[in-house]
Amino acid sequence: MTAQEELLDAVQIMIDKAMEKVTKVQNGLITSVTTSTKTCNVTVDGKTYTLRYYGGTPTVNLGCKVIIPSGNMSMAFVLV
Repeated sequence: MTAQEELLDAVQIMIDKAMEKVTKVQNGLITSVTTSTKTCNVTVDGKTYTLRYYGGTPTVNLGCKVIIPSGNMSMAFVLV
């Protein structure tokens, strides 16, 4: 491997590490809503999560954007 390739590999590793801490946005599908706790079940990539929602009350079978701070699903929420 040349010095240039090694440098590019090192830069890619640093970029990958930084991207782990970035807020991600994924598409989800709302499968149920509990208004008393302001939570909804959302399916993202085939897995269902119970997430807080903010804004209006979501509708079942509504596509939504799931905000995932630092790539951590335990901190994820839905904006309606």
